[in-house]
Amino acid sequence: MSPRARRALRDLAIILGAGASAWGLAVLWTAPAPLFSSDHAVPRVLELGLAEAQRRITAAGFRPRFAGTEQHPVLAAGRVVAQDPPAGVVLPPGSAVAIVTSSGAAPVVVPDVVGFGARAAARVIEAAGLRAATVDSVREGADAPGVVVATRPAAGGTEDPGSTVGLVVSAATAGTP
Repeated sequence: MSPRARRALRDLAIILGAGASAWGLAVLWTAPAPLFSSDHAVPRVLELGLAEAQRRITAAGFRPRFAGTEQHPVLAAGRVVAQDPPAGVVLPPGSAVAIVTSSGAAPVVVPDVVGFGARAAARVIEAAGLRAATVDSVREGADAPGVVVATRPAAGGTEDPGSTVGLVVSAATAGTP
């Protein structure tokens, strides 16, 4: 190889080396975080039981922190309804992950359906999240048969969602067909 070709090759190597060094320094300057981090993502623990959620958070290298309970319309008591930070967030090991569990569904207020027809009263009670059942009929207290004269339990009280509310319905009197 001629001396001129060797010089050109040497100059090209120097230029490429300087460019690579400048690129490496630019990367380190603009990204001061460590290149190989021990940080990792928070696991998803929603809808799990409290013990299982705490186990998974601990296994991922984080510290579980119980942050209380709140009512949830669907999840049973003791199931995780919220976590902070949410799943997928990257944190350093040992960071705290707050978890909130369900205390169950909120109680439902028994609606006042006195004076409603039995079918309409049943629809109102079911729309409130309760079940309706005709438990008794009486011959007094209403002019027309099939009208709700009372509920068991009484209107205004609270029941667990899905509980049965009995309807006391007026019956036909002796003179009514």
